[in-house]
Amino acid sequence: MQKNNKITIKKLMATLDMSESGIKKAIKKLKDEKRVQRVGSLRDGNWEILKNNKGIGNE
Repeated sequence: MQKNNKITIKKLMATLDMSESGIKKAIKKLKDEKRVQRVGSLRDGNWEILKNNKGIGNE
């Protein structure tokens, strides 16, 4: 996600050799820990790596 903020779940599955549910669980954990957030839509959006655990509404 740091190198390609527009990476898809399917590309993450292939790169990390994980199942779709495994990727979704990992992303959910990162979101819950406020380490990443999705900006924009699922189709046209991108991932934002958060610093200092600041997410939307937590700035």
